[in-house]
Amino acid sequence: MSPRRAFSIAIVVTGMILATYPGSALADVGHVQHHGAPDAAIRFVGAKSVIGTYWDPGAWIGGHVRNRTALHQTVNEQLAGAAPKGSQYLYELKIRNPGASRRFGVKVGGIGSWPVTYLVGKSDITAALVAGTYQTPVLARGATFKITIEARLGRPGTSLTRLFRVSPVAHRRSIDAVRLRIDYSRCGC
Repeated sequence: MSPRRAFSIAIVVTGMILATYPGSALADVGHVQHHGAPDAAIRFVGAKSVIGTYWDPGAWIGGHVRNRTALHQTVNEQLAGAAPKGSQYLYELKIRNPGASRRFGVKVGGIGSWPVTYLVGKSDITAALVAGTYQTPVLARGATFKITIEARLGRPGTSLTRLFRVSPVAHRRSIDAVRLRIDYSRCGC
């Protein structure tokens, strides 16, 4: 198993609370080989607020693990304490093409009312990702493509879950999924 990456219960960086970032100790468990299936992975990248930006890219979760349910492919984040209004937590979704050149379709769904924006560079692709109509450019064999996820912090006591499903445009049944789950507790107890 991979070592777990964790911060203390609450780390204060320029006045912003960054709580536990456990990652996943299961990133290398449950490897299933699906020829032609994309290989999706997700990671924590940092946080930003009115007082600054904190960068600390974590390990990719879900690389070389392929399944439709995000089993062993989930970033679980526990947040606690106060943060400036409008704070955002940043993640990246990476899509790797293990096969012949092709495009991939990406769809996101989930629960939680936190505002979430999805970006490629500076282009907002949120509407297309939610509708399931977003397609990557053609990716050569071994090429990767990244989507930035900006989750605006909700109220304490709320949570957010998003499931990302990636499939080749020509073969929609060949799916890999990763999940982002954030729980924001009322206190750091």
